[in-house]
Amino acid sequence: MFRIFEHGTAEYASALATLATRGEADLARVEPDVRRILDAVRTRGDAAIAEFTAKFEGRDVPRAKLDDDAWRAAAKTVDAGVRHALTVARDRIAAYHAHQRDPGFRTESDGVLLGQRVRPVAAAGVYAPGGKARYPSSVLMTAVPAKVAGVERIVLATPRPTPEILAAAELAGVTEVIDAGGAQAIGALAFGTATIPRVDKIVG
Repeated sequence: MFRIFEHGTAEYASALATLATRGEADLARVEPDVRRILDAVRTRGDAAIAEFTAKFEGRDVPRAKLDDDAWRAAAKTVDAGVRHALTVARDRIAAYHAHQRDPGFRTESDGVLLGQRVRPVAAAGVYAPGGKARYPSSVLMTAVPAKVAGVERIVLATPRPTPEILAAAELAGVTEVIDAGGAQAIGALAFGTATIPRVDKIVG
C-alpha cells in the first residue's frame, strides 16, 4: 500500500531524506581496504589478483587473463536465440553511438590553420559485475561504444564469466578477458601486471 506524505511536514522531510540517501555507499568505510588492494596489485601484480580472488571468492585462479582461443570457444556455446538477441542489441547500441563520433574540424582564420583532432585511446578496460546477477548488457553498453570510437584494445574484467558474457564480449569487439572482479580487477586494468598490460581508460 502506498503511503502519502504531506509536503512541508517533518514526516515528509524524514521520508525524503531516507529516499535520497538509500543508494549511497559509505566510501570512507571501504576506501582504506580498497587502497590496500590497489597498492598490492600495483606492487605484486598477478600474485595479488590470485590472492584476493581466493580470499573474496574462494576460487583458485592462478592466471586471471583467459586464453584467447578458450574464451572465444566458450562464447560459441550460447543458445542461438541468445546470440541473436545479443547481436540485435549490439547493432542498435552501435548505431546510436555512431552519432556521437566527433570527426573534429579544420578551419582557416586570417591565413592561420586551426583545428581539432579527436582520436580514440589505444586501450580501454570495461568492467562487468558478477555475483548472483550476470548482465551481458553491461558488456555491450560499455564495450560497443569503445569499438565504435575506434579503440583497438578492449579488455573485459568480470568474475566467473559465463558463455553469455563471453558471447557479448566477442560480439562487442572485446580483445581480452580477465577472470577477476572487485578492486583487484580495476587495479589490474589501471596499473597492469606481467600478463595484463594496463589500459588508458576504465568504464563500467
